[in-house]
Amino acid sequence: MAKDIDEIFKIFYMLVRHIRNLIGIKILTRDSYNDSFMQKSLAISSFELRKDKGFIGNFSLDELFDLQDFLYSCDLKQKSEDFDMNLNMLMFIEKFSK
Repeated sequence: MAKDIDEIFKIFYMLVRHIRNLIGIKILTRDSYNDSFMQKSLAISSFELRKDKGFIGNFSLDELFDLQDFLYSCDLKQKSEDFDMNLNMLMFIEKFSK
């Protein structure tokens, strides 16, 4: 997947942020908050909000929390044991691809 270990961690943290944003948008949309409030609460641009709002219908809230749990367990493991981040990112992409 990634040749440089720094590159894989940049990708990893972008994925963590993306899943966190999807969860936030899904919850705030469900609770009928307006776009301006969502942008300010999540510190995202109008482009990100528009793009992610079109994407959140692909996942249930439970699925998003499962993806987030997987990423956080990867983060914990990479800090505490010998861990193959490339392999786990490939597994995550497989889970994420619908």
